Amino acid sequence: MVSEPTTAEEITLDVFTRVWQKAGTYRADQAGVNTWLVSMTRHRAIDWLRRQNVRVDQHSLSWAEVSPDVMPHTKNNPEHATELALRQERVRAAIVQLPPDQQEALALAYFKGQSHREIAETLDQPLGTVKTRIRLGMQKLRDLLQDE
Repeated sequence: MVSEPTTAEEITLDVFTRVWQKAGTYRADQAGVNTWLVSMTRHRAIDWLRRQNVRVDQHSLSWAEVSPDVMPHTKNNPEHATELALRQERVRAAIVQLPPDQQEALALAYFKGQSHREIAETLDQPLGTVKTRIRLGMQKLRDLLQDE
């Protein structure tokens, strides 16, 4: 989202520092650890972009552009690289099973970094519709990838 490795590293460090300091606020009944971390990271990245007055869509990818070539590689660990590639393929296969409107809303949220309100404006849809599409898409992805 931020398109600068050093900024991404700073955001990651900030997120893990917050996790360390606020581990007691984690509620397992509300979200899995991965979901909690991704959500915190996404929000920190959006905050950074807003402070920089950067339009997120200038630096973002669409679902179609996400391929193993774009993703970071682990050169020294072929087992990890293979596992990562298999996971990415499972996620892509699950995303393809979503209705197009849910795919589009999720792509705008997670790859373009848009807020629900911005997505509603982009798609010219009611805010409630956008929130429902994202929620349903995430629920379906969770069900499809539950064995991960």
